[in-house]
Amino acid sequence: MKKNYKILFAVMLVFTLLGAAVTPARAQNTDYGIRLVRNFGYGGGANIRGTFTISLTGDETQVEKVSFLIDGSSIAVIDTPPFKFQFQTDDYGVGTHLLTAEYTLNDGTTALTSSLQYNFVSKDEESKQVTTIFVGIGGVTVIASWLWLWSRVPFSRANVSPMNQASRATTACWAERSAPSVDGPSRVISGGSNWWWAGWTAAIIVASGP
Repeated sequence: MKKNYKILFAVMLVFTLLGAAVTPARAQNTDYGIRLVRNFGYGGGANIRGTFTISLTGDETQVEKVSFLIDGSSIAVIDTPPFKFQFQTDDYGVGTHLLTAEYTLNDGTTALTSSLQYNFVSKDEESKQVTTIFVGIGGVTVIASWLWLWSRVPFSRANVSPMNQASRATTACWAERSAPSVDGPSRVISGGSNWWWAGWTAAIIVASGP
């Protein structure tokens, strides 16, 4: 009985070695990875929609071909550098997707990159998220403007409520704009413009995405 087990083990070992000899290596390699760049559309963190380009990062001179995958299914096979592919998120359904690349080196070695996870959103969801971002930025801009006005009040604030302080600050600013001084109105207008531009700049940064 023991002899039969030894024979079975030997046969299994032989088949395992033969399989390893004829099957290309396939593993995750940290020398190569993938990158996603937005060409046109929405990108809010992991939530994206529109036209994007997926590309292989690493030494392309050692690569024979690359197969880009979404959820394990190949969407394109590129056999000449640069190894990249442009796609539309709407073509692959709404929801969470894993992006990877399987590449083959010149020596025949095949490996997988680490994956990137993104949530492909619908047009309606994109609109909701963009609206939320701009409402938030608008609120921050209003608060920042209110604080700026409050900081310009030239009197003691010990026993004055914040609302009264803001009201007095607004009155003081309008009085300064009406004054004949050249520096005063220019300074007030410039300060307001700075806050306005700061709000829109923050909105663009937040919505920049990948």
